[in-house]
Amino acid sequence: DKQENRPDRIRINDLLSGDNADAVYDATTERLQRASYSSVGLLEQLKVEVVCTTDHPTDSLLFHQQHRTSGRALMMLPTFRPDKFLTIGAGDHLDFLHKLEEITGDEIRTFNQLAAALESRVDYFHELVVQEDKTGHCHQRGWTMQLHLGPIRNNNSRLLKSVGADVGCDSIGDFAQAEGLSAFLNGLDVKEKLPKTILYNLNPRDNELFATMAGNFNDGSLAGKIQWGSAWWFLDQKDGMEKQIDALSNMGLLSRFVGMLTDSRSFLSFPRHEYFRRILCNQFGNDVHEGLLPNDLDLLGETVQDICYRNARNYFNFHQEKPTQV
Repeated sequence: DKQENRPDRIRINDLLSGDNADAVYDATTERLQRASYSSVGLLEQLKVEVVCTTDHPTDSLLFHQQHRTSGRALMMLPTFRPDKFLTIGAGDHLDFLHKLEEITGDEIRTFNQLAAALESRVDYFHELVVQEDKTGHCHQRGWTMQLHLGPIRNNNSRLLKSVGADVGCDSIGDFAQAEGLSAFLNGLDVKEKLPKTILYNLNPRDNELFATMAGNFNDGSLAGKIQWGSAWWFLDQKDGMEKQIDALSNMGLLSRFVGMLTDSRSFLSFPRHEYFRRILCNQFGNDVHEGLLPNDLDLLGETVQDICYRNARNYFNFHQEKPTQV
């Protein structure tokens, strides 16, 4: 319509302040009424190709099914996040167990029954993405496993009781990671059931630990099969990103890195990808200036494009429309 096609009448280039707050609010409100400024519209303007949502095992995935028939080029895929079933005793786990029983139609009284119920939901998620043989686990399905390790949750018990979980009372935990993580990955590897895996640490002291742990289990079947993921949660700021990139450069192969993660489930966090790209390019530029990298713009440009786009596309098989994460 005419409103959609007209050029913007208001351009705001200054930092937000008391002087321009009303103008920013009015301009933002006006633009958000346009279809092109809806969440999907903005994603399309940003040329986003794939969005993977965070989904509980009991989710119906109704919106994914509707999106698949919408005709939009944007691909939207689910991720299977069973966190609630990993924190039995946290307070609300019984509600989720009852919901899982209701959806699967099966009684859950033992661990094996719980595992079977979750396996049936894995099948349900898998069917939405690819129509193929459903047997096996993450490795056989071609799923990618992501492990986010290190937070200590719900530290303030008073707020937990009065407000509930996930209200910002989480922090970096001080846990021993190496032996348990090694045993877990090795147990899958010896059975030839280790899927593509991305490891994320929350305590910055573990940077080198995670970078080297990932290298232990790359088997040559896929470039960068086991990845050390981007700076996460409290670390996805300038200092944290720079340290993660430096450590990966020193301990691993930066050129195979799948790049930035946005798992906040907030649309407003998407600019963090641009933030990451600027930090990455700045570090490359500084290394060239110091003589640590060759002043080869073609080589460095290709590497940056790989880290910011192509590596993730190929790693998750997004170009084949057969990705799923857990």
